[in-house]
Amino acid sequence: MTDTYMAADLPFSGSPVVPQMCDGSKMIQFRCRKGISCWNACCSNIDISLTPYDILRLKQQLGITSGEFLLR
Repeated sequence: MTDTYMAADLPFSGSPVVPQMCDGSKMIQFRCRKGISCWNACCSNIDISLTPYDILRLKQQLGITSGEFLLR
């Protein structure tokens, strides 16, 4: 496999994030932050559905009631 990609293969033109194949022996790390051209692009049109379990865990972590969580 080659590390050369066509511009059409990249998710964001000019992005510093370039796809790479890994064999599973490498640790993958990524930190989304201001200053990279694709910052927030992956979640700008996202629609996430929360399960009741998600709400329970989040409201407990935030120290609020389920009703308060849903209102916010």
